[in-house]
Amino acid sequence: MYKCISGSISDDIKTTVFSQVENVPTHEDGISLFKLLTTFTSIATVQVSIMSLQNILDFDPSEHKFKILDINTQLTNLFVLATTGSTILDPNERIFHTLAVYGKILQPESWGKIQNR
Repeated sequence: MYKCISGSISDDIKTTVFSQVENVPTHEDGISLFKLLTTFTSIATVQVSIMSLQNILDFDPSEHKFKILDINTQLTNLFVLATTGSTILDPNERIFHTLAVYGKILQPESWGKIQNR
């Protein structure tokens, strides 16, 4: 198991685990390496959650050409990314953020003329 896991990780996490003496497992048997790797994932999850929440707040519907289906799809993806074990966006929060994004959609002058007829 150790060889499989150590062979499957790369880049920053591999450097973090194997370049710091306190992180190197004392033996190559069992699940110790897997357990060690899971301690690093919660930090990444929190960072993704924070970035996703910020992306929800800064969401610009014009980047999706004001297409409601595209906006809803992207917001749903951000809601999933913002959710962690300790951070949960309940349905009311999702509705609030969705309506806030919809509120950023400016009403074209031509729509106003149609409604005034």
